[in-house]
Amino acid sequence: MVSRQYGKGENCIEYPPLDREAITYESEKHVHLVIIGMSRMGVAIGVEAAHLLHFPNFCRDKNIKSVITFIDENADREMNFFCGRYRHYFEISSTHYYDMSKDERHERFVLPTRFKGKDADFLDVEFEFIKGRAETPAIQNLIKEWVHDSGQVLTIAVCLNYPPQSMAMGLYLPDDVYDENIPVFVRQETSSALLNMLNSKKKDEAIHKYSHVFPFGMLDNCYDLDKKKKKKAGGRDKSSIIYTISRINMEMCLNHAHLTMS
Repeated sequence: MVSRQYGKGENCIEYPPLDREAITYESEKHVHLVIIGMSRMGVAIGVEAAHLLHFPNFCRDKNIKSVITFIDENADREMNFFCGRYRHYFEISSTHYYDMSKDERHERFVLPTRFKGKDADFLDVEFEFIKGRAETPAIQNLIKEWVHDSGQVLTIAVCLNYPPQSMAMGLYLPDDVYDENIPVFVRQETSSALLNMLNSKKKDEAIHKYSHVFPFGMLDNCYDLDKKKKKKAGGRDKSSIIYTISRINMEMCLNHAHLTMS
């Protein structure tokens, strides 16, 4: 796998793939992508990940599935929108919903809406929806559990609508996340200077606390629609979360321009 890159020279950011460890036919591990914030960016990344996160160990054990978890304070409402938009997917796939907005944790298992038995739940990717704020102690403790779960390869993407809030969330996750070098992708729109400095990996510097925190989504990282002769990508980087960013950014740039003009 070849990781995607952003920038050049000393400021070059190399994004790690979601399957940082080789997931072979015999592997007992699964990829777990946690997306904080069901913004348009967060949902787009989750959908793209669902297209890409397919691994051979599922052929051996049908219980080993890639997991995509959305955390949002309005996850109940956003889950309904999401399941409605991709209704045919959830006709054959079950999902988990957790309400952690209060002190107690309530779980609801949502069955496929149409098919049952052998005609359902045969896909190798499953979705989870957690209602709550990621900064609350309950969800912070849950993230700690995921970090120390040896059966999963964890990645976190912070995709809140307000970039400063995304940055704050990305930098104030449980210390276990940074101690275990879990990749954290933080959505930024205009400038990635602070995060570039924090995750600096110059040869004369030691790897530090925020060395695995990566900015993404900057508006200057868009396709130039006029450069038709631009070299085309040789193929998909199957498990890099950043594969889809440039494509999403193109839409975000157009939306930004429209809002500016109006």
